[in-house]
Amino acid sequence: CTDTLVQTIEIFPVPIAGFAFDSVCYPLAVQFTDLSDPNGSYNISNWEWEFSNGQSSSQQSPAINFPEPGTYGAELLITNAAGCKSTFADGDAVVHPVPVADFPADLATCLHDTIFFSDLSTIDTITDDVIDTWAWNFDDGNSAVIPEPYHIYTNDGFYDVQFTVTSNHGCTHSVTKDVEIYPLPLVDFSSTPNQGCAPLFVQFQDQSSIPAPYYLASWDWYLGEDSLVSDDRHPFITYNPDLDPFDQMSYDIALQVTSGNGCVSNILRL
Repeated sequence: CTDTLVQTIEIFPVPIAGFAFDSVCYPLAVQFTDLSDPNGSYNISNWEWEFSNGQSSSQQSPAINFPEPGTYGAELLITNAAGCKSTFADGDAVVHPVPVADFPADLATCLHDTIFFSDLSTIDTITDDVIDTWAWNFDDGNSAVIPEPYHIYTNDGFYDVQFTVTSNHGCTHSVTKDVEIYPLPLVDFSSTPNQGCAPLFVQFQDQSSIPAPYYLASWDWYLGEDSLVSDDRHPFITYNPDLDPFDQMSYDIALQVTSGNGCVSNILRL
């Protein structure tokens, strides 16, 4: 006795898992993009991601914020509508460190003097991370693109100097600090009398000034002869040269004034 039975047996296709990822600067999210192929008529219905730091996701193409710079791997398990599974693992996605821009605080100098800037920036090395771009904004319309520039300001005051550094992977950080440019003393003086017969008693009166809160600290007078010098603010000098009848003598007077910040100005009157 014989019988025959014919039935159709279906072999479900196994999907092919795959994905791509980018590398970013911390704290940006790494985008994982699903590239899986259904490999047949059954669509992929489920995605299960596991990341090397213990995070997971069930999104098709998740964007993951990792807690710190580093390298991170991922494994993707996909399931199609027929229940067939496939896995794919790849790494490492790199979360590059952001450099830390820095330069010395409390920089200051006198007007028209040169001020030097030092690069104190740092960066952690995750792969080949280095700082390769520097940008200075001196807040007076001038700038520089070298690590350690120098600059001369043409006006006193406070300047917000911005320093920006960028790594070879495009990660950027900026810092802004005040730079103070001290004013110079405005030197002036008067003398009473300006002429007369020997012995001539002359009162010099310092009339120098500097904007507050800056102050004048010292005075150095040259009063016409090497022996006639004074560090008084208002010196009183007796001129009694040895002159022949009908002779006269004139003196060049110079005053140098130094501020409390060490800034120096001078004046010479012939």
